Amino acid sequence: MWILENDLWRDTDFLFYNLVSTRASGNLREPAARAVFCRRHAIDGSSIVSAEQVHGDRIAVVDRRNQGQTIAGVDALVTQENGLYLSIFTADCLAVFLADTASRAVALVHAGWRGLAGGIIGKAVAVLAREFGAAPKDLCVAIGPHIQKCCFGVGDDVKAAFGLAGSADSHLDLGGICREQLQQAGVLAVSANGHCTCHEDRLCFSYRRDATSNRLMALIGNGPN
Repeated sequence: MWILENDLWRDTDFLFYNLVSTRASGNLREPAARAVFCRRHAIDGSSIVSAEQVHGDRIAVVDRRNQGQTIAGVDALVTQENGLYLSIFTADCLAVFLADTASRAVALVHAGWRGLAGGIIGKAVAVLAREFGAAPKDLCVAIGPHIQKCCFGVGDDVKAAFGLAGSADSHLDLGGICREQLQQAGVLAVSANGHCTCHEDRLCFSYRRDATSNRLMALIGNGPN
C-alpha cells in the first residue's frame, strides 16, 4: 500500500526500499536539492545510478562499478548489488519498481507512452529472468504516481501505437496499459500509487500541465537504506 510521508511516497508492502519524492522536496534533477533530500532520508547519494531516459526501451544491468553514473541511452536499470540505488526522474511518466525476493534483483523502469508502446515493461521482466533467474510470477511490482487517464488526452497517433486508432475514447490509461503488459509477462502482484501528477499540483510536477523541467525522483535500493 502506498502511503504519503511528508515529502515522499512509499509502498509499505514492497519488499525493498523504494520511494517517489513529492514537489515539496523541489526539483530533484538539481544536485543541490537531491543532496538535501538524500541527507534527510539517510540515502548515500554517491551510491545512486541514474538512467538517461530517452523514451526508448533499452535496459542496463548495473553494479557497484556504475555508482554515481548516469547510464546513457537507457530508460530502465537492473541490479542485484546490495547498497546500490537505482533512480529515475518523472513528471507524468510512470516509475515502475520490480523486485524478486529469491534473487534479490531489482529493476526501475521509466515508462512513458513511447516506452510502453515499445514493450519496455515486458523487456524488463525478461532481463530479470535472463540475468538473475527471477520468475515473473514471483515478482513484486509497484507503479508510482503518473498522469492518470483523466488528464491524458491523446491523438490518433498515440492511440495507434497501442492498436486503438479510431477509438472514441480520447484519453489513454497508461497505468492500465502497464498492468496489462505486466500480466501478459506473467506478473501477478502489482500495486499502484493512484495519484495523478497532472491535476495534483500541490504534490507533483507535471510536464503536461506546466511544460516544466522540474522532476520528482523515484528510487529503489537493494538492501538496507
